[in-house]
Amino acid sequence: MQLVIKNGISFVGVKMFIVIYNKPRSVKHIENEFFGGLDFMITGDFYEASLVKDSWIFQNVKDNLNALAPNFWQTYVQCYEFYKVM
Repeated sequence: MQLVIKNGISFVGVKMFIVIYNKPRSVKHIENEFFGGLDFMITGDFYEASLVKDSWIFQNVKDNLNALAPNFWQTYVQCYEFYKVM
């Protein structure tokens, strides 16, 4: 298993997430698997400041590009929310 951990996902907009999604697919030459077959653990706090010049990662791409850039977050990512403050 190959695991990539990305912390601070709240600072990544939907356009940058598409770039992050495509990079391992092109490097590993595996186009038909999510993140090129790598496992991703994504952490972050979505209650932090909003993004500048981009949409939240879980929203659709603006500028009518949804047909060219579907929302991978909504399709592939499963979210878990922690409620207990430690």
